[in-house]
Amino acid sequence: MEKHQSLFEDNFSLVGNGRGTLIYDGPADYLFYMSGRRNCQYIHGRITLKPRHDILQTITNFFTSQFSSKAVKDTVTYNVTMNNGYYDDFVFGVIKKESASDLRQSRYDLKTFTKQSQHNLLPNVFNVHSESVEITDIVLSNRIIDLLKASSKYLTYLIITDQPRIRPEKLIEDRQKILTVMHELPDDISMFSDILIVTELLLTLIDLIPAQCSFRTETRQKLKKNREEAEKVIQKNLTLERQEEIQQKKADKKRAEAERIAKLSPEEQRK
Repeated sequence: MEKHQSLFEDNFSLVGNGRGTLIYDGPADYLFYMSGRRNCQYIHGRITLKPRHDILQTITNFFTSQFSSKAVKDTVTYNVTMNNGYYDDFVFGVIKKESASDLRQSRYDLKTFTKQSQHNLLPNVFNVHSESVEITDIVLSNRIIDLLKASSKYLTYLIITDQPRIRPEKLIEDRQKILTVMHELPDDISMFSDILIVTELLLTLIDLIPAQCSFRTETRQKLKKNREEAEKVIQKNLTLERQEEIQQKKADKKRAEAERIAKLSPEEQRK
């Protein structure tokens, strides 16, 4: 991990919170923070480890891993808050096929804005999730494709988005642009240098996105329309919810009045 620490210190003016690099966040979780680099505001990261502290969970996780891809793995997730205004709004992802279905269903941005496809220059383990062919062609430059090929053993996904992960209940005016990269950790600590390539992918994307992701007018219009349509759906849902609330209040008021009258004596009810 010393090589990773050195790489991050070379690229960020602040690594850690001033008291240490990793912040303990439970029996198997650690947080980290980095800032002070061009093109991004900061990185919030999380290291999630297998539940080695809990024997029962460890045994359960072992048997789950034999038959499913949903077992807990040692992972690192980087959430990079990019600088707003430096590039066009869009959603794009490269995701391991074994994770793609669940991730698409759980993430509003992927499910609402992107279409899933195969890319013939990427390893077969990945699917591409994109709003347009132009976005795919620009993001998947020769350099990024090379890094993805070299990272394919450990990379779980990369997602570039200007939209929230969870479907918003109201319109959001100031949306943050986020780059997320998640990868697994090797079981053998001596192999940790193998995941340096994923870190290189992360740093390359931080620079490539604002430098290259200004699209043609036609693509921008399509992206704008996608967002307008999504906002219409959100607004429609808000209107329906308000109408339901009004109807519910009327029903509650009517029921309360009926209950009040039912408690009156026959003489009082006749008045």
